[in-house]
Amino acid sequence: MKAYVTRQSQTQTARIYVQLLSLLSVEKLYLDPNTTAALLAQKIGCEPRNISAAVQASTGANFPTLINSMRLREVCKRLTSPRYADMTVEDIGLSCGYKSRQAFYTAFHRLYDCTPKEWREAASPRRGC
Repeated sequence: MKAYVTRQSQTQTARIYVQLLSLLSVEKLYLDPNTTAALLAQKIGCEPRNISAAVQASTGANFPTLINSMRLREVCKRLTSPRYADMTVEDIGLSCGYKSRQAFYTAFHRLYDCTPKEWREAASPRRGC
């Protein structure tokens, strides 16, 4: 574990993590492609390394992995929602915070081992899924 992770008290780490999740979830900041640990640290009133330490201690993952997982959960909801049926797969990815088609497809395939289009087609009620 990195030294900066162990320097924070468990109480401080938990407080920062709860504030971080609140900002990301309530304000849906994970959908903004410009969201960074530095930006969130400024909003919380701590150092960016404290954000990284809180995520590491709470999840075992890093900050980009946390943001990416939140984005992909939203992508999957939108891919299967009739509300977003008129949007292209690429537009859904971009609306969920990805800066490029390539970054979106790479992240999606890495986690789900299929393309977003394949995911959408498999979830389509017309296909019996």
